[in-house]
Amino acid sequence: MILITNNEGASGVAAAVERLARGEPGLDAIEAGIRRVEADESVRTVGKGGWPNLIGEVELDAGVMDGATLRTGAVGALRGFAHPVSVARAVMERLPHELLVGEGAARPLQPSRRERSTGGKGRPRVSAGSPGRGSGNPPSR
Repeated sequence: MILITNNEGASGVAAAVERLARGEPGLDAIEAGIRRVEADESVRTVGKGGWPNLIGEVELDAGVMDGATLRTGAVGALRGFAHPVSVARAVMERLPHELLVGEGAARPLQPSRRERSTGGKGRPRVSAGSPGRGSGNPPSR
């Protein structure tokens, strides 16, 4: 496995390397590292410390790809989530979509209170009744 980051991703490298050293799956390790970066208020390009948009709101984007299956999931213009990387992963693993944006990115996901907070942990959950990935059925509205 090769891990490459710019200077702003440095705060997450140790978390990713620790998990890889324990033999955890690469996607889990990378997500853990990115969550650390998202929580780092000194990082201005992603997460909690991210710069606001032109109207003063922080909107976050994230994308993930499983190298073994080539499945992807992404979110854009997401507001109110501490860890958009985990929301993007939930999209990849649990929904038939590839990219969700804005209010639509959060609608099919029922996050725990901790995930919606700025310092939370945990993974978002898909609401009951939402189809699994690849079911061919659109999510219920």
